[in-house]
Amino acid sequence: MENLTERLIIMADSDVIGCEILPSYLKRPLNEEKETLSRLEEMERKEVLAALERNGWLQTRTASDLGLTLRQMGYRIKKFGLEKEIAEVRKRSFGLGKTG
Repeated sequence: MENLTERLIIMADSDVIGCEILPSYLKRPLNEEKETLSRLEEMERKEVLAALERNGWLQTRTASDLGLTLRQMGYRIKKFGLEKEIAEVRKRSFGLGKTG
């Protein structure tokens, strides 16, 4: 952080450091409301989904498969917003919402 600050001071043309000289990895669009997942988080999300599918969408079995506690599994489901997807799969699996 110290090196970055020194570099910005050297690059600045005035006493005020503007956003235009910030490195791209420090900039975010102003209209960005939802934080995007990092590549690592996206890989983790895909692995959690794949494990859920392998284990019949059962969280306890999935947690065991991934070497997680049930609490850690619940955290990841919430973190990646998978609650609705799990509920939909369960609804289809148990035939809820079908007529006839």
